[in-house]
Amino acid sequence: MRLRRRIQQILTFTGLTIVVICSQNCSGFTSTIKKAKYTNGDQSSQGEEPPPVTPPVVPPVVPPVVPPPIPQNPVDNAAKVNPFACSAATIGVENIRRLSRTELENTLKNLLGPNISANIADALGGLYQDTITKSVTDFSQQINDSQMNGYEAVADRILSTLTSKPNLVSDFGIACTSAAMTNACRDTIINTLSLKAYRRPITTTELKALQDNVFTLGTTTAEKIGFVLYRLVMSPDFLMRLEKGSGTTAASEFNLTPYEVASRISYMIGDSPPDDQLFAAAAAGLLQTEQQIQPHIDRLFAKPSAKAKIHNFFNYWLQPKSLSANGYATDFLAGLNIGLASPEYLREMDEFIDYIIFVRQGSLNDLLTSRDAFPRNSQAASVLGSRMLASNEQAPAQTDMNRIGLLMRPAVLATDGNEVHPIVRGAKFRSRFLCESTGVPAGVALAGDLSFSSDTAKATYSTRYRTEKLTASTSCMACHSNINPVGFVFQHIDNFGRYRSIEKSYAANGTVLGNHPIDASVAIKFSPTETEKSVSNGVEFISQLAERNRLPACFATQMHRFYRLRIESSADSCIQQEVYNDLAVDPNKSLLDAFKKQILNKALLKRRIQ
Repeated sequence: MRLRRRIQQILTFTGLTIVVICSQNCSGFTSTIKKAKYTNGDQSSQGEEPPPVTPPVVPPVVPPVVPPPIPQNPVDNAAKVNPFACSAATIGVENIRRLSRTELENTLKNLLGPNISANIADALGGLYQDTITKSVTDFSQQINDSQMNGYEAVADRILSTLTSKPNLVSDFGIACTSAAMTNACRDTIINTLSLKAYRRPITTTELKALQDNVFTLGTTTAEKIGFVLYRLVMSPDFLMRLEKGSGTTAASEFNLTPYEVASRISYMIGDSPPDDQLFAAAAAGLLQTEQQIQPHIDRLFAKPSAKAKIHNFFNYWLQPKSLSANGYATDFLAGLNIGLASPEYLREMDEFIDYIIFVRQGSLNDLLTSRDAFPRNSQAASVLGSRMLASNEQAPAQTDMNRIGLLMRPAVLATDGNEVHPIVRGAKFRSRFLCESTGVPAGVALAGDLSFSSDTAKATYSTRYRTEKLTASTSCMACHSNINPVGFVFQHIDNFGRYRSIEKSYAANGTVLGNHPIDASVAIKFSPTETEKSVSNGVEFISQLAERNRLPACFATQMHRFYRLRIESSADSCIQQEVYNDLAVDPNKSLLDAFKKQILNKALLKRRIQ
């Protein structure tokens, strides 16, 4: 009861102010579907219905490992130019926002140390989950009641832990805590802890409030520290990413303080508070120029926290599929162990990303077109068409000639069920990788011939042909003329990411209904200025995208959104232009340089509020 009454006193002095923080789509490329052949192989698609034929069941064909056709489509120069127009030196509006859960946990661990953090792990586990799935708008920048309850539970646990385990005070590394308390020791405790909590030195007014109203609530040293920590972690200065600037002006754009710059750098790169070297540079006024800041950028991007955030970015961008081990036909599995393969798909993809970015110092083009692979079990190796690497091997294996780069990784192309879903794949490529709107009309169902979704149709026709018929109406083709071809071009890759030359169709009970040859050829208009280009398979398609500006521009946009947790505006175009140059224009720049440019640019030292 005594602790509870004192907690209420703390909250009286906290004065919490919860700030409520306040889309746009990229234009899409257009494409048309190359007329598909009927699956019986002897009729052209000229508007006539083929006779229903039940094809003989043939054994699966082992996919040949042959080089794909070399693309012969010249790229229009207009499709290579930087699409971001920077007409004025502007920066985007940055709202005040709360710490994300990852940022909050990392800041608490830095403040409390490993032992106290371990003692409050269950309270941390009860915090809100940040669910950023398809858009950064999923992230709520304001603090709600549920989150505030979670914060209070963590603060309670910190106080009770120090009260019951006073020996943990030594974890803070403050020498004077082992002796009788003095005013000097009190101020050392408050200044040390508040610097880590607020990511800046506290003001004289804040120090006096903690001295007079909080520190005195405790009787033992451990209790006094516990009450100080309670007050600190319940403060807006801890819970929010506050940026007030170095002056008192009410201008809409102002310079950040050195400590605010340090926080921006550290949280943007690794979701963590500033380390001792950044704090020292801020205190010395050495975070004011690009030359002063660049060494810190380089140093922090070499840390595990930066690599972890880059992995999180790619998970956000790629939306990789973690496959369930259930619900597949035995014939479709063909001996593949999904329980072993699916986790390895994801792990291998991360190792591939790390290798391209940090080991090869490669470009975005390398990421999109490299055949390097790092499968560490036989299941993933068989799917990638490469040899399995031993645990101590550092050099990559090579995939077969039927796939290239990141976007043809199994986890990226995987879909549910026994059959490929070209619409799902096409919509994902257009929205995630080309930043195009693929909106679903509200209340509109398939207007095509639904008989083509029956088992009889599955036994007779390929997935491509049935998809064309199901989406053949004018209302459907307004979108599906763009979506379907991108899905069709990957028809040689099945739901598990395996190459195939024959498509099998299945009944709901897993029975094989039919075998169909695959036509993955399409005609695509990659940009408004280009004529249609013929593309024969996924390798050609990715190769063509890598030569044009649409995918690098979308990559720059998605990176901008993820690292700022907001949708871009026209005022951000100058930064996006610089990042795009590092991604796709300057041959001397790597993908890692582009990530660094996302942090170190002219917007780093300033904040615009309107």
